[in-house]
Amino acid sequence: MSLENTASDGITFDHLEWLYGTIHTINPFTSDGIKDAVMPYANEHGRGYVLHPFRYALTGKEKSPDPFTVASIIGKEATLRRLKNAMDLLWPFTSWSEPLKNLYPNYYESTNKKGEQD
Repeated sequence: MSLENTASDGITFDHLEWLYGTIHTINPFTSDGIKDAVMPYANEHGRGYVLHPFRYALTGKEKSPDPFTVASIIGKEATLRRLKNAMDLLWPFTSWSEPLKNLYPNYYESTNKKGEQD
């Protein structure tokens, strides 16, 4: 399974975009802090639907340590870059053809930043 296989309706993109926006706000950036910020959303929208793409975006693997631990180890900037890379990969697989800047402000803001590499 890959991110593309779960993204035909844009829902995976929605979750990654939400994660991207939320990660910016987490201080201190610890495993517990990340988990506290993400789990209410994951519980509401389905843990697997939120946490699996998060894990896959961070590691490129279906099985790995939990994404909270991975994110805390690689740091906030690397986590944001990897989420952005995943969103860039998924964009063509979403069901709409015209980007909606007002629907995905976190993605568009990140797209305008240059020189970020992982």
